[in-house]
Amino acid sequence: SPYLAWVKGAAKVITCHDALAIRSALGHFPQNRTKSSGKLLQKWIRNSLAQADRIVYVSNKTREDFEQLLGIRVPSDLIPHALNWSYSQASEPEIGVALQPLGIERNQYIIHVGSNQWYKNRLGVLQMFAELRSEDRFQGLRLLMVGKPFTAEMRDFCRASHLDDVIELVGAGNEKLRVLYSGALALLFPSLEEGFGWPVLEAQACGCPVITSQREPMSEIAGNGAQFVDPFRLESVHEAVQACVENREEIVAAGFRNLKRFSSAEVIGRYQRFYQSVIGSSETAADLASLLN
Repeated sequence: SPYLAWVKGAAKVITCHDALAIRSALGHFPQNRTKSSGKLLQKWIRNSLAQADRIVYVSNKTREDFEQLLGIRVPSDLIPHALNWSYSQASEPEIGVALQPLGIERNQYIIHVGSNQWYKNRLGVLQMFAELRSEDRFQGLRLLMVGKPFTAEMRDFCRASHLDDVIELVGAGNEKLRVLYSGALALLFPSLEEGFGWPVLEAQACGCPVITSQREPMSEIAGNGAQFVDPFRLESVHEAVQACVENREEIVAAGFRNLKRFSSAEVIGRYQRFYQSVIGSSETAADLASLLN
């Protein structure tokens, strides 16, 4: 956005994905401190957004955050991301080959995908799993954590809680992730903040039931295709997992229906209409549409 001030003689359009860095710089998240140089940069970014003629937001949560931060309402449109890779259900042989080296079986593990930023709540995932293991009905479950290496705090928690059944998997690519989603009992994604929440859609595309936070934007992106938990109430995970066991087919079907909102064709069509409204020329917009197609 700082470059918007130098754009002359054309409509200025920008896409905002999330306001987490700006909000951190403003002190909204004490757990994520920002250096003085970062605060200056984020102030520059925030103030420069007022130069935009139109803003595209990827979720209602992102739009609400920015409208509060800006203090003004720049004309905006809501256009979500399309699923960014060809995630789909893996075959049984594919699942078997991927799970065998990990020592886990189909539908006998919960998966989490994410990095170590505080808002991903990875320690909270481990705490929820420990809470699950306190009940006999979930004793056979494993937890597969895909993403960055564990932090010292996470390792200490696993040792203190005797979580020997947690599997740490670093650096899985899209193809492997597709198979791991497909074989899982559920995705556990109790994030505290997001701009969008990719893993929710990735799991739904692979026929994996989703358990995620009852807060925006996760509830917006998951639609009716998920079970929701309070990330600060560990016990709320019990019934969510049980629902994934008992109502798996219904949850998976709802996830597939939800995905239609995020198809490439749907999102491209929305961008075509958006740019046509910005440009104001049907001929130019038609050229653009043919290019995008």
